[in-house]
Amino acid sequence: MKTIKELIEFLNELETKNIYYRLNKTRDESIMVEVAVPGQRWYVRN
Repeated sequence: MKTIKELIEFLNELETKNIYYRLNKTRDESIMVEVAVPGQRWYVRN
């Protein structure tokens, strides 16, 4: 994801599919999206 618009589109897609996510900041220049689905946990970083 290169822009805030892409991030928002990704989050909107998760919401339309009723997928739980949480935002986290792991470094000064990155945002992590933690996605939880039954039996799995995904970490998406940029």
